[in-house]
Amino acid sequence: MTGKANQNLKSDCKCCLLLAASLVRLLFGVDVGIVYGAEIRTPIILAPMKAEAGNEAFQLNSASRILTDAKSKDSAKLLAARLRLATGYPFKTKSAENQITAGDILLTTNGADAVLDAEGYELSVTTNGVVIRAPTPA
Repeated sequence: MTGKANQNLKSDCKCCLLLAASLVRLLFGVDVGIVYGAEIRTPIILAPMKAEAGNEAFQLNSASRILTDAKSKDSAKLLAARLRLATGYPFKTKSAENQITAGDILLTTNGADAVLDAEGYELSVTTNGVVIRAPTPA
């Protein structure tokens, strides 16, 4: 692997970690411990009740949008602000009534699993986008 390719891989991994940390912060109101070299920001790591690993990865880009239903608008604005700081991308929040395209993140309460409690959520990540579905907004 060349030096530039290795640097891009490290950058992609850092971006994925920041996305995951921002999502946990948004949904649970706590910071996740992320290690950069020897630095540990906040040593709180929440374990999911269930996780299914796949072979796909999602990559944010400058055209990525955050789509939301009416109940989740405030959460979408908070997520956009945090991701903007982490990536420098100008994330726009739009109504989920817009057509979902590759690269989008969807925050919604629609279709949430009824067995989830008030703090429960489903996080689905594919190469095309991210869907965060919860019975109540964060």
